[in-house]
Amino acid sequence: MEMLLGRTDDRFGLIIHIGCGDTAGRLWQDRADTLILVEPDPERALALKTWLEGGGKGTLVEAAVADRSGEGIFRRTSFGAMNSLRAPTGAKELFPGLQSLETVPVNLVRPRDLLSGHALENTRGRVGLVVDAPSEALLVLADLDDAGALDQFDDIAIRIAERPLHEGGADRKDVEAWLKDTGRCLVWEPDPDDPDLRYAFVETDWKTRNSQNEQRVLELVEEVDAVRQSYAKASSDAQTNFAAFEKAKQDREALKEDVTALKEEVEAVRQSYASAAEEAQANLAALDEAQQDREALKAEVEELKTALSKASEEAQANFAALDKAKQDRETLKAEVEELKTALSKASEEAQTNFAALDKAKQDRETLKAEVEELKTALSKASREVESMHKLHAELEALRDDNRLSLRIQRVAQADLADLQDRYASLAHEKLELENFLDELAEKVRQSMNSRESLSSEKNTKEARSRNKTSSKPARKRSRAQSK
Repeated sequence: MEMLLGRTDDRFGLIIHIGCGDTAGRLWQDRADTLILVEPDPERALALKTWLEGGGKGTLVEAAVADRSGEGIFRRTSFGAMNSLRAPTGAKELFPGLQSLETVPVNLVRPRDLLSGHALENTRGRVGLVVDAPSEALLVLADLDDAGALDQFDDIAIRIAERPLHEGGADRKDVEAWLKDTGRCLVWEPDPDDPDLRYAFVETDWKTRNSQNEQRVLELVEEVDAVRQSYAKASSDAQTNFAAFEKAKQDREALKEDVTALKEEVEAVRQSYASAAEEAQANLAALDEAQQDREALKAEVEELKTALSKASEEAQANFAALDKAKQDRETLKAEVEELKTALSKASEEAQTNFAALDKAKQDRETLKAEVEELKTALSKASREVESMHKLHAELEALRDDNRLSLRIQRVAQADLADLQDRYASLAHEKLELENFLDELAEKVRQSMNSRESLSSEKNTKEARSRNKTSSKPARKRSRAQSK
């Protein structure tokens, strides 16, 4: 402590003295604007209180420094300088006559908390730190360094033991190793009174600091290069994904054009059926038969919807895989392998879809045949309507019963309106069926395009599979025609 006082004649703006004892406060009078004295021993703290009440200037913190706040057990010995929170194992070897006196409860304080209310960067004058607790010197330095406050002290004097005095306490080797790692060093006091317990200044080792900074710069350069490489790879992956996205947009535009053409065709069919509905009159027997046919068509449409829903789910899964590839470039390679597997699966599903398309085509031919039959029935109904008109003309001659004629006319009009509604509903459902068939055909064509990129061996197997699947719908079509 005397070496610190003799090092400079400048006045200290702040001094923190840890383990100050009962007399250190007098040495700092008229040398420091703010003096913080830290002493955990109850007897020494009492002596400091008496001195402060008698006119001494300073602030007493009656607590032991530790790595936490709260309460602890303080061990008092026959040699006050060896009092500590720790068991005096090494101290008893150094001082064979050392006796343990008692244990007393004591408050604990973290070294960084001693700076509360004191802005070191704004303190006028020098800022000094004295650690007169050898076993806690490393704890104090490390805690203040972690808090970013150690380098703000102008002078740091610590007392160091050549070997550990307490259980778990620091010695010279521990302190020097920590200081070397943090770019600092010790400047020892000359001619110490006790070679086992010496004072030393903690100073910055600028040569070591510069070496550490240069090494850190090299590490940062390597990290920057790695980041640049990662960015280049990510940019390449993004371009690839963008090209795939553009192709998907083009496919979508082509699909929109096909849908527009289909809508026009559907509108023409709708007008044709509307014209047929205007010409049709009441024929309840033919209407019931058409209703049964519609139920059969509904069942077939539900099967086609199921197949289309499955194809749509697979397409959504592929788009989700593409989105995931954009978001996580680190897993791009693994996802590419998964997409290859999905492509093989899509090829197999394309074979199944092709068979479903053949079946849908056969069903469509069957539907066309049924529509022709329906047109025949409508023609027959039209003839019957003409007969009804003739009958109506004959009934007009029966003017004697106007109420009967009016009732017959209303019944005929109601039957005609009902038949028109049912035929309009049937035309709408046929339109929906054709839309589903066309969309399914588009999906199958897309699957066939992807299948053409596979090997010739798979194409041969797929051709055989199509031959097998096409024979089954032919037999189904023949049975449908026989029905």
